[in-house]
Amino acid sequence: MKVGLDLNGTVDEDPATFQSLMSSLRAAGHQVVILTGCSAPKPTKADKREKKQLLEEIGCGHCYDKIVLFGDPPHKAKAKWIRKHHVDLYIDNSVANAQLAAPYTTVFLAWNDKVD
Repeated sequence: MKVGLDLNGTVDEDPATFQSLMSSLRAAGHQVVILTGCSAPKPTKADKREKKQLLEEIGCGHCYDKIVLFGDPPHKAKAKWIRKHHVDLYIDNSVANAQLAAPYTTVFLAWNDKVD
């Protein structure tokens, strides 16, 4: 199974829970992919390093297999990547991201009181 997770507003909102979830998924042989956006139209290597550093700082640096960074706005690009790479489950806090991904995968909308 391939599981995609949003970083900002999702994993970083409850890192202990997501660290446990992601580590358990990987231990069971599943692939965990961080799908996250940046504030620029085109992500840079510095943006990717920043995201990886954030994952390290919150204790999730070794809990994922891959990080995919999207330019702003990330909504349609995330859904396209999810479809193309056959993601089985996607977790995000954004209603827009969830709606666009829903035709291609099962979506869990986290923090329904904290959505954009």
